[in-house]
Amino acid sequence: MRYLLLLLFSLISLTSQSQSLDEEIGFIYTKAKYLIETNRTEDAVKELNKIIKKDAFYEDALLLRAEAKYQLGAYAGVKKDLIQFIDKNGITARVARLYGLTDFQGGNPDAALNSLTLALNSIKEDKKLYEVRAQIFESDNQLLKACEDFKAAAKLGSNIGMRKAKSLCGEDVAEDKKEKKKTTKKENNNSNQDEKSKVVVKDRNLESSKVEVSEIKEEKEGTEEKEVDRGEEEENDTKEEDDNADDEEMEEEVDEDEDINAVNEIVVDEDLTLVISGDGLGSREIVDKPNILILSDDTGDVAINICVSRAGRVTAAEFDNLNSTIKKQSLVSLALRKSKDFWFEKNGSKEQCGTIIFKIKGI
Repeated sequence: MRYLLLLLFSLISLTSQSQSLDEEIGFIYTKAKYLIETNRTEDAVKELNKIIKKDAFYEDALLLRAEAKYQLGAYAGVKKDLIQFIDKNGITARVARLYGLTDFQGGNPDAALNSLTLALNSIKEDKKLYEVRAQIFESDNQLLKACEDFKAAAKLGSNIGMRKAKSLCGEDVAEDKKEKKKTTKKENNNSNQDEKSKVVVKDRNLESSKVEVSEIKEEKEGTEEKEVDRGEEEENDTKEEDDNADDEEMEEEVDEDEDINAVNEIVVDEDLTLVISGDGLGSREIVDKPNILILSDDTGDVAINICVSRAGRVTAAEFDNLNSTIKKQSLVSLALRKSKDFWFEKNGSKEQCGTIIFKIKGI
């Protein structure tokens, strides 16, 4: 009996410890995801390391760490985590996506093409995948396929896709979207006006069937008030149309005036110069930039691909392995952090994606 009680007590203790461990890992996992969402990628990797040390296959911790390492440009670590994840879970669309992007950054376009195509069979709304695959097709002179992907990216809101579709393929996807938007708006406005007219006519018929001779004057006054209200609504609709038209004209003006090949060179100090270019970012005024101090024995470039929102915020930053000559992790991490702290002026474009090159002169 004593042995049975000891065994029962041991089982209860083990169950309690297991639940405590799961709760602890769950808390760390939630924290890691939050750190990734707030662009604190290095801190996220440290938290994910704790999870994987305790339980390598907890949720998607391995895949999450691989994605974080990709953002930091640690491509060897990305593949190591992916291989371990695949051994347990097999190849998923998310894995294929990351494998393809990593192979592309590593200068292996053939392998990247296979993985990206596999990922796109399941992931249809990822403009990044279309952009990268289009670049591979273009470099391989498969221009028809490149155009298809650039147009697909453009329809998902990619500025790079829009510009490439126009320059390489001769199709203005942005103009098509504007025309479609205007047509839809016009149809909606016409539909609204028809509905308003029907309501007014219905109300008039209803009132005229019930009104007494002594109430004719009141009916007339009520009808006049409805006409006034309808007139005010029509005037407001017209103002909204004019405002939207002005917005669209502003976007067109920005696109016309914008120099997409402009280069903005910023000398930080004698050891560092920043070169901002691509997709018109070189001609876009910088409202605020971070303080940057780099002390390095290496001389060369660290290239960071960035995307900037219409409001001027850097929404994405990614190490560009192909155009970087310095790949030291500490310098890459610093360049990534500082790139995210830039603020650009507002403009009429939805998004612009270009490059910041940190040109470093070694001590």
